[in-house]
Amino acid sequence: MTPPRFIGTLFLLVLFRFAGLAATPLLDDLLLGDAAAEARHQLVADKSDVVRGGLGQAGRRLLPGGGFFRAARSRGKAGA
Repeated sequence: MTPPRFIGTLFLLVLFRFAGLAATPLLDDLLLGDAAAEARHQLVADKSDVVRGGLGQAGRRLLPGGGFFRAARSRGKAGA
């Protein structure tokens, strides 16, 4: 690795290391596949399945024609 390239790589590593210090705090989160979290957010996930990943974490798999939207919206207009 040539010196200018090394310095550029080092600069990027330092930049990425300290970039997290000024990160925006987490305002909210939604765990897909978790019934309590989905209920708190009034999530409606028509045509989807709850699945478990390799580490045992829950998630959702959308089936053909499925989508996510809030319960307050009309069920017939998911994109509205």
